[in-house]
Amino acid sequence: FYFAFLDFWGFLFCWIRNSCLKTCCSYRYHWDADDYSSYLSVQRICRFIGLFLLLPLLSKIMKLPDAFIATVGTLFTIMAYLMMAFGPSSWDYSTDPDILMYISAALMFNSLITVTIRSQCTKEVEKSEIGKIFSVVALGQAIVPLVSNPLFGMIYKWTLDTSLPGAYLLCIVVMLVFVMGSGILMSCHEFQSRRSNASLSFTASVTVEWIRTTMMEPVLEHFKNKRNRLEGRLSLNSSKVSEKITYLSLVSKILSSP
Repeated sequence: FYFAFLDFWGFLFCWIRNSCLKTCCSYRYHWDADDYSSYLSVQRICRFIGLFLLLPLLSKIMKLPDAFIATVGTLFTIMAYLMMAFGPSSWDYSTDPDILMYISAALMFNSLITVTIRSQCTKEVEKSEIGKIFSVVALGQAIVPLVSNPLFGMIYKWTLDTSLPGAYLLCIVVMLVFVMGSGILMSCHEFQSRRSNASLSFTASVTVEWIRTTMMEPVLEHFKNKRNRLEGRLSLNSSKVSEKITYLSLVSKILSSP
């Protein structure tokens, strides 16, 4: 639980502030408001696909653990931020270099990761504690921007005139590496828990089978033989009774005849 909780708080620092990103794109690619609006549209569409199509596929159909989904999503998000940080303003290819921004938007799974971490937090506590968890999460969403916005703004201003104006994104990458590391630890722990539960269930099934074959089957066989003997006696007695009834009926007919 504590790893998932720290992951969520750490991931809150990694949300890109639109002010810094818009200024960076305008400085590097000479984007105007229409270009940035197109980028945001692609980003929102990719997040919608990740939440409503990819997440149900991975969680409900493929039955993957939440920690594994969050770890893989964090890895792709790190790749997206690295592309944004080191993306050149010009190159020798026929396509525009700002295509890297749209590719990074497709690889950015911020919403998927936060939803998965929230789900994992709720699964690790009692039902009566879920309200408290979401209260602390809401508090973090209100407090973290007060720290992250000025911090990333200062880093962006200090590195704007350098050869790497997207250096503030590398700070986000460092935080995401911490989130991914703790996610790997949680995935290993969850895998070991599932493996131990599977081993316990297998041991229990073997024990039940041994009890059935060594103790229950002889007892059942004994009662089955006893039942067969009783049924044989009852059938023998019934046949004798029927013979006596037939004999008495014949005698009564002879005596009643004139």
